[in-house]
Amino acid sequence: MQPLHLLSKRKVRERTLHHRRFKLLLYVSACIVLCIAIFIGVRYGTFFKVRAITVFGLPDGIEEEEVLATLNEAIQKRVPALLLGMENILSWPGKEIVQDTGVPYIREMLLTRDFFRRKVSITILPRERFGVWCAHEAGVHCFWFDGIDGVLIEETSIPEGQIIPTVFEISGEPLMLGKHTLSPEALGRLKEILLFFPQKDFSVKTTELDRTLEEVRVALVSGPIISFSLRLDPKIPLNALTSFLKSRSMGSLASIDLTVENKLYWVVR
Repeated sequence: MQPLHLLSKRKVRERTLHHRRFKLLLYVSACIVLCIAIFIGVRYGTFFKVRAITVFGLPDGIEEEEVLATLNEAIQKRVPALLLGMENILSWPGKEIVQDTGVPYIREMLLTRDFFRRKVSITILPRERFGVWCAHEAGVHCFWFDGIDGVLIEETSIPEGQIIPTVFEISGEPLMLGKHTLSPEALGRLKEILLFFPQKDFSVKTTELDRTLEEVRVALVSGPIISFSLRLDPKIPLNALTSFLKSRSMGSLASIDLTVENKLYWVVR
C-alpha cells in the first residue's frame, strides 16, 4: 500500500487538473457563444444592412437589374457573401474593378463601398461601338464590335454609307454576342487598315476578312481590291501603298497585293 500522504497529493493533483479542464471548457464555451452572438448580430443586425446601391453610367438599353444580377452572381461566390448574404455591407468589396462583367456592352465596373453610410456605388465603363462585324449565316448577320478588344456587343443591321467601318467575315464561323472577333494584335492591325482609307479620302465599297488566311481585302469604289495580311505590321504596306498610288490612276488598277512582306504586286485592268 502507498503512504497516505502520497494518495493525498495525487488527489490534489487530480482535483486541480479537473478544475483546470472545467475552466478551459467553460472559457471555450463562452467564446463559442460570444462568436455566435457576434455572427448573428453582424449577419442579421440592421447596422450592417446595405441601405442603397447606386449605379452610375448605365448605357441606354441596359436595365439596372441586369447589372445587379450579374454582380450578385459574381460576389455570391465569395466567402463573406456566403456567410453574411448580399444585403450585408461587409459582403461588398471596399474598392474593386470588375472586368469579367458577363454583360457584352460593359467593359468593366468600379465598385466602391461607403461603410459608414452603408452605401454601394457601381460606376459602369461601357464598351464603345467602333464598327460593324458581319457574317453570312442564313443571310447576313451583323454586330457592333468594340474597338479595344473586338468583343461583339450588340446586334445591328448592315450600315448604309461609308462612315461606319464594316467588316464582312467570309470564313463561315458563326457570330455570337460577347465573342472576341480577333486577337488583340490582329485587331490592332485591322483597325489601322480600316482607319487608313477614310483618312486618305478613299471611298471603300466593301471590306472582307478571311480568318483562315488572316487576310483583309478592301474593295475601293471605282478602284482596285487591296489585300493585306494581318500577320504583318500594316505601317510599311500602307506607306508603300500611299507612295504607289501617287503615280498610278486608281481606275486603271484591278488589284493590289500587300500580303507578302516588303513586296507590292498589282494587276491592271
